Amino acid sequence: MAPQLDALSGDTQLVTMTIGGNDGNTFIGSILSCGTAGLSTLGQGSPCRDRYGSSFADAIRTSTYPALVRTLQAVHAKSPTADVAILGYPWILPETVGCFDRMPIATGDVPYLRGIQATLNDAVRRAAAATGSTYVDLSGVSEGHDACQPIGVRWVEPVLQGTNPVVVHPNALGESRMAAQTLRVLHVG
Repeated sequence: MAPQLDALSGDTQLVTMTIGGNDGNTFIGSILSCGTAGLSTLGQGSPCRDRYGSSFADAIRTSTYPALVRTLQAVHAKSPTADVAILGYPWILPETVGCFDRMPIATGDVPYLRGIQATLNDAVRRAAAATGSTYVDLSGVSEGHDACQPIGVRWVEPVLQGTNPVVVHPNALGESRMAAQTLRVLHVG
């Protein structure tokens, strides 16, 4: 975070960020762990939920959330007059039925992982509220654009058969749509 903070000054007018999903490998770790568990059962059952229970969500609440608050406070301290916006994450998986060929998540773990992502987005929302930052909610606009969707519809690239070298991250379409939603929320443009 130091290089990003070093780029800020008292003259900075706007700061936007998406942060938290990779912190401590909690959320990205849940995707990878659930992928491994899903492969072990050939996509059946809920091996990840059965093995990890609430541990990922608990870590988001106890570690990720305070780290988000500290980060946002540091941004505000470095640029006290800037508008600071933090984006939630676009949906990575659909609500119930996944796509085991592209996202190796067991059927029963699709809603489990979506719940973990909802916990992460709630932590981002709460950290924004606690620091006077703006929260950009992407849950509504990203519905139906998860990693299981075809190219040209999905905003997030799947683990397998994707077009981005960085898996489970937004592609160019996703970044563009996330930016558009941010501008709408900030009433810019």
